[in-house]
Amino acid sequence: MKTLTEHPAKFSQVILENILPHVEEINPKNILDPFAGQGGVHWLRQVGFNTGGVELEPEWACQSPHTIVGDALNLP
Repeated sequence: MKTLTEHPAKFSQVILENILPHVEEINPKNILDPFAGQGGVHWLRQVGFNTGGVELEPEWACQSPHTIVGDALNLP
């Protein structure tokens, strides 16, 4: 079995906390992270946003039930 390492391009908590005021300002109901990785964007669910993610690599996508495996550059 493959051991997971830390995703190389994750949303850190600091980044999410810093973008939160800007996201609240535009007040979207849904937020899609097209390169979701481990699903850090889903932290925004804790503050009332509906999030979804698309990730090319199954081993990263499976870390959140709100992320699907797919190619964000070729979505239906």
